[in-house]
Amino acid sequence: MTAKIWGRNWPAQYDSYRNTSLATATKYGGRGLGASDAGPAEQKLDRDPWLRRIFAGYAFALDYRDRRGHAYALFDQEQTRRVTERQQPGACLQCHAANLALYRFAGQGDVVKGFERVSEMPYEKARTMTDEKGQLLIQHPPACVDCHDPNTMALRVTRPGFLAGIKALKARQGVADYDPNREATRQEMRAYVCGQCHVEYYFKGEGKTVTYPWANGLRVEEIEGVLRQGRLHGLGARRDGHEGPQGPASGVRSVEPGHPRAGWRGLRGLSHALPAGGGPQGQ
Repeated sequence: MTAKIWGRNWPAQYDSYRNTSLATATKYGGRGLGASDAGPAEQKLDRDPWLRRIFAGYAFALDYRDRRGHAYALFDQEQTRRVTERQQPGACLQCHAANLALYRFAGQGDVVKGFERVSEMPYEKARTMTDEKGQLLIQHPPACVDCHDPNTMALRVTRPGFLAGIKALKARQGVADYDPNREATRQEMRAYVCGQCHVEYYFKGEGKTVTYPWANGLRVEEIEGVLRQGRLHGLGARRDGHEGPQGPASGVRSVEPGHPRAGWRGLRGLSHALPAGGGPQGQ
């Protein structure tokens, strides 16, 4: 179901969604003046060459553009050189597309199983997957159905990576088998529906499963602890310095817990970095 069809019954909300295609700019960045609907946003690397140095060794050094709204989330991901010139996994589609139909099809009705299968596929295979009628399963960027129940319009969380991450966090807090769609307050859901994508996450293991490392908590040093304890593997930042999905890894550095940089230094070596709304893989 496309956002346009939803607009028949909820015109105000649909107009709000369409506004995500408009050019906007803030002091923190935004769509460049030279961008057009048919082309990419302005290249930050050309405007601020020092970014290439910061991202040296990562695919962000190839392409890092101004952010745009949800309407461009899928288009910009397909166009970025980080995808066209580097092999990326289907895991990237978790936050850049209306993907429930793809997950259900790939998992034969089981969304979580489909999510896991899609995550390990090459990006191009996942992006062009069709159903039994030959219809593309990914056709739109994130839309109404990703955050709203189509029957009641109530807020809902649909991203399996988030559901697993928040469940692990709540388990640490003594809440067993937590499901935000069942137990979260309306105010919490207002944060969760955005936080299911506007958040930092990693690709776990050879399966490239999108993983939110919240098992120890949400603070940087607690997330670092998950990594140090060996609970996440194959993140693209390996000790041998080989290439990961975003390019050659800089390696995870050993930092003593008491060191003043212990809370952040190891995270520099991870394959995902600097998320910003609307762009492909942190664009």
